[in-house]
Amino acid sequence: VRDAEKHVFVAGGVGITVLSTMIEDLCFQNQSDIVHVLHCVVSPAHAAYTEQVKTMVPDDQFHLIHHDKTRLYELLDALITPKTHFY
Repeated sequence: VRDAEKHVFVAGGVGITVLSTMIEDLCFQNQSDIVHVLHCVVSPAHAAYTEQVKTMVPDDQFHLIHHDKTRLYELLDALITPKTHFY
């Protein structure tokens, strides 16, 4: 965790529930500036914990993705580095 340049969390639907605890822990460690969240859902109405997670990371690092695989792939491509940790 300490050598990560970025932490990227990719969640589908309610899978964000488990990851939200890890995201919160990184925030308590003052690492929210290097946390990125990609939350994939059927529709925004199906996005659990959105408001909670959005308070933990900068606005431009929270991405709610629905029916847009191209955007997901673009984000993943932009975030991948040798020192990126994926969850």
